[in-house]
Amino acid sequence: MGVPVYDADLSVLTERNREILRLRFEEKLTLEAIGKQYAIGGERVRQIVMESFKKMHWSQRRRDHNL
Repeated sequence: MGVPVYDADLSVLTERNREILRLRFEEKLTLEAIGKQYAIGGERVRQIVMESFKKMHWSQRRRDHNL
């Protein structure tokens, strides 16, 4: 079972990636709308979101194994 986003360690992400996640999931902006703010395409925003989830997932796994 995955780690809920609200329990995830956002400190492993860059400020930019945290902001992109906030815009995507709190503000409910589309990938294209976020991309326009950062001068990148919607597909790149999707990739950043997925990379951020992976970073948070592996950070949680490392923490779980170090307990």
